[in-house]
Amino acid sequence: MEYGSRAALVLLRSYIRRGFNTIELIVNRWAPPTENNTERYISFVAERTGIGASEIIAPTEHDKISAVFSAMAWMETMTNIDKEDAAKIWNDYI
Repeated sequence: MEYGSRAALVLLRSYIRRGFNTIELIVNRWAPPTENNTERYISFVAERTGIGASEIIAPTEHDKISAVFSAMAWMETMTNIDKEDAAKIWNDYI
């Protein structure tokens, strides 16, 4: 689980560095509308994190990336990886 979490965090940071730097852009890339209810997914992540769906996230904003990861982990697997645990994974491995 830890390695999968680390991989997801690295992928999120990679998305952000390539210009997919809002919840809308991240989720549309991660869970495209052709396969998912992307609007619902975006709303869920924005609400759970308190980050606006179109708010720009910088690659150095580890707390925001951790919060987005935590919300996406819940949406994908219903696994509660709180943002503090995500931050620990971030700090330990990235």
